[in-house]
Amino acid sequence: CLQASPTSPWQPLYQALVCGANLSGDFTEALRRTSLLHVAIVSGSHLVLLEVLLHKVIPEKIRPLKLTLALLFIFCLLTGWQAPAVRSFVTLCLQRWNHQKRLHWTGPQMTFFSGIFTWILFPQWFFSYSFLLSWGASLSLCLVPDSIHLRFLQQWKTHLFVYVLLLPLLLPFGGVHPLSILCNWLIGPLFSALFFPLSLIAFLCPWVTPITDFIWQLAVYIITEISHWIPAPELDLQAPITLLWFYLFALHLIFHFLHIHRKRDHGF
Repeated sequence: CLQASPTSPWQPLYQALVCGANLSGDFTEALRRTSLLHVAIVSGSHLVLLEVLLHKVIPEKIRPLKLTLALLFIFCLLTGWQAPAVRSFVTLCLQRWNHQKRLHWTGPQMTFFSGIFTWILFPQWFFSYSFLLSWGASLSLCLVPDSIHLRFLQQWKTHLFVYVLLLPLLLPFGGVHPLSILCNWLIGPLFSALFFPLSLIAFLCPWVTPITDFIWQLAVYIITEISHWIPAPELDLQAPITLLWFYLFALHLIFHFLHIHRKRDHGF
């Protein structure tokens, strides 16, 4: 995957976004301050986006479910078997199985079972913060409605809810500045929906690299300038990862009992 990356001054960004390579340098710090680092490296959201692209590009008649899952599996392998992408792949597989068996699992239940199954397969990821944050972000997002179809104020409340829910998991990294909510709301979706497909196209069609390079250059400039308005994290809280896992499972337990209580109120 790394060898197939386009020759470009922004090659490390192409490799990080498509191949899962480590990203370093000043721009990495800008992404960290704006809380956009998760959209510039391989994550579960990129696997979901790739699935959407496959549905758009390959006609349904010649795109059986096994082919889609096989291509997503290959993507996980090519990107170095990253914990967030693997957890997302397991979630997609369980979603299909849940639909076929008509188990009617809720979003938090799906997140829980996919996380546990991934954890059983890779017990060493207990010490992976990226796996923990991916799990927490998935739980947060499945508890709120699709923000694309929400109004302006509702979208802001959605991102605020996700921010508050994930804050304890982010404290060991210095926390997240409130301005990062605005960055994730305005820039995050555009970044994910635009740069991953364009970078993938540059891998397949190197002649478009000058165009994608210009877009990358513009994005780096804008994000770097925005990051200057956000102070560097000052907190240095070294919370044991065991405590963070306890918090995540406590959230699952709380939302499970809330779901049971809601079903009883509606007479189900």
